[in-house]
Amino acid sequence: ILECGPVPPEAGVRTPEMVHLGRTPTRAILELVDRAGFTDTDHFCDLGSGLGDVVFLVHLLTGAAATGVEIEPAYCRYARQCAAALEIGGVTFINEDARLADLSTGTCFFLFTPFTGPVLEAVLDRLRLVASQHPITIAAYGSCSRAIVRHPWLQPLDDHYEDEFKLALLRSRT
Repeated sequence: ILECGPVPPEAGVRTPEMVHLGRTPTRAILELVDRAGFTDTDHFCDLGSGLGDVVFLVHLLTGAAATGVEIEPAYCRYARQCAAALEIGGVTFINEDARLADLSTGTCFFLFTPFTGPVLEAVLDRLRLVASQHPITIAAYGSCSRAIVRHPWLQPLDDHYEDEFKLALLRSRT
């Protein structure tokens, strides 16, 4: 329903640690909305937001401000065009590397294994800095969950990180 045309080709900015475009299953997004407990003060951030589906649905279903951070310029442009065409306010798409983007206002971060290895670790270091300023929630889907749960500054809220096809929720320790 949220598509505004054919998926644009990549410009080729991905490194080997950056995972190809994958559509997040709708059931995972709906579970995120049900379990994360969004309020009107939350700011949702999808890291590696692709075409913007998760950003749109989280915002439309919760009213929370939502931002997509996407390194691929063509995907970011597509998401912005869809937001304009569908007249969806309250969403923002930033064309930037998640290792460099300003994540300071985020309270809930979603990762559907957008990157692995050193890139994932660098982004988690950035999120740890955000968590030192205010509590955050991380929602992880896919194989990245097992790497994320190993960070001692995060408290798993379930054991879903053991299964890459389940949505794992973690909160920062205070």
